[in-house]
Amino acid sequence: MTLRPRASLLLVLFSLPLALSLTACNKIQALSIVPGPGIEVLTAAGQTAQYTAYAQEEMGSGPITTANVTTSVTWSTSNPNIATINSSGLATAVGAGYVEITAVASDGAIAASDLSVETTGTTTQSTPSITVLPGSASETFVGETTQFTATGNLTGTGGTQDVTTQVTWLSSNAQVATVNSSGLVTAGANSGTTTIIAEYGGLTANATVNVTISGTGTTTGVPSLTVTPGSASETFTGETTQFLATGNLTGNGGLQNLTSQVTWYSSNAQVATITPAGLASAVGAGTTTIIAIAPTGGLNASATLSVTISASGTGTPTIIITPNSETETFTGETTQFFATGNLTGVGPTQDLTGQVKWSSSNTQVATIIAGGATAGLATATGYGTTLITAESGAVSAVALLTVSNNQTTPQTPTLIIIPGAQTFMGPGGTAQLLAIGNLAGNGQVQNLTDTVFWMSSSPSVASVSPTGLLTSIANPAYGLTDSTTITAIGTTTTGNTSVITSSILVTVVSQFTTAPTVPEPVLTVTLLGTQNGSVTGMSGTTQVINCGGGGTTCSAQVAVGTPITLTETPNAPSTFAVNGWSGNCTVTSPTSCSIIVSNDVTVTARFN
Repeated sequence: MTLRPRASLLLVLFSLPLALSLTACNKIQALSIVPGPGIEVLTAAGQTAQYTAYAQEEMGSGPITTANVTTSVTWSTSNPNIATINSSGLATAVGAGYVEITAVASDGAIAASDLSVETTGTTTQSTPSITVLPGSASETFVGETTQFTATGNLTGTGGTQDVTTQVTWLSSNAQVATVNSSGLVTAGANSGTTTIIAEYGGLTANATVNVTISGTGTTTGVPSLTVTPGSASETFTGETTQFLATGNLTGNGGLQNLTSQVTWYSSNAQVATITPAGLASAVGAGTTTIIAIAPTGGLNASATLSVTISASGTGTPTIIITPNSETETFTGETTQFFATGNLTGVGPTQDLTGQVKWSSSNTQVATIIAGGATAGLATATGYGTTLITAESGAVSAVALLTVSNNQTTPQTPTLIIIPGAQTFMGPGGTAQLLAIGNLAGNGQVQNLTDTVFWMSSSPSVASVSPTGLLTSIANPAYGLTDSTTITAIGTTTTGNTSVITSSILVTVVSQFTTAPTVPEPVLTVTLLGTQNGSVTGMSGTTQVINCGGGGTTCSAQVAVGTPITLTETPNAPSTFAVNGWSGNCTVTSPTSCSIIVSNDVTVTARFN
């Protein structure tokens, strides 16, 4: 490789103060970069070199001194595809070639050095890649923007870089949203979905943008206010729904989140209450209107909340830790603990892992992450036993964690489903199932919910999604139940490929608390002909129906299976017609017929 020589790394600066490192009375003599003079050489992608910037200053009439100004200057590289450098002067090799490392002071003074990256057989080579972040976004009004970023490595050599300005950006549907050369997406006039694509030399990555034009964001000057969701349902005491208020109180510009600015009311506090932050909590069965009122102008919006107390529960909050007892075999090994239960004691079992506070009674044995995205992850720090606690308010649960100094040995793969059983009342109920275990049989318990294959033996009773979301489907009649087996199937990693399964029973009970009321059958008697008369119906000695007195039709409800005898009486001068009975009755004499009423029935009598 031919390298360009450099005469010196010492450049004289202007007689101006250097920000953040020199006082106003000092005289600046020079700025230099170390390592130097000469050329720094790195031999593999990922290797680093630390550069340091020094400024020489004269203290009044005193001697010249040297100050370290590494973090006060601006660092840059002439080619980031060969080497990058951060704000602390740390250079990182990316690809083979020659690059200049430059330090610039706030007053414009410059110093530079040379860096050569020679990747002779030791470069880390990988497949070129692009990733678009975020992977998806939603926009709700015309002109709303989202900044997308492209990261990756366009050459396959070196680490991940920000390549936002190097790729070509495209939108698959410009009527929904457009994207500029810097990855800035702007919502168009049409609702819909578009794919945002980052492309470089045939290499592509994409993300999805959903545009729902729920507000115009125009300058009409007409204030607006909307409550979402427009309606909601809750099934047990203490269940909550978060309502949001959006709109624009001036009518100018885009939609805004007004949830904390409006005043919230519940029209029926016996059904549900609502906090100043828009969080509604079920109290009793019924329907209430959730109202948001703007701080000025009297503008308001509302939503409907229905509460049906159908979920069962003891009212006693519960927390269960899984695994309840675990052994780790070496320092640094980790175990993921899970918390399930119900903090109100009413309704289905929930995943509480991220809601409770975790602690370890002996951090010399193991620590545990108290909260956040990785809550419940315990790490061995020594040897012995410690109690792992999950708590929320006055409710808590404890598990035992033991750390031994034995080496890890092959174990039996494990897989269990949490909760161990589930019951729903009627259709439409949901519950999130967790699959946990270790498919290798060694190391920590893991969350396998999205790894296993979920299956329901009777999908018409209850279905389960690929992510373990359980939904009741069946609608049993009063007093009946339906059931299905939910199975999680995992592929083990111990030797020959095999599977491990875990199953729970899911039961759907009738949502009806009383037997359905079946109406009694109706007997209808119709009088026809040119003359008139009456028909009397008797069940034994009890009169059931009396049809006459000028009416043409009469009816009565009777118990199922009631035997009735109908008798006609003509009014003079009329006579009863020959074969005057018709309908589902049995003629027992010219003037009478009989019938057993099991269903609705009509009998006709004709008078001449």
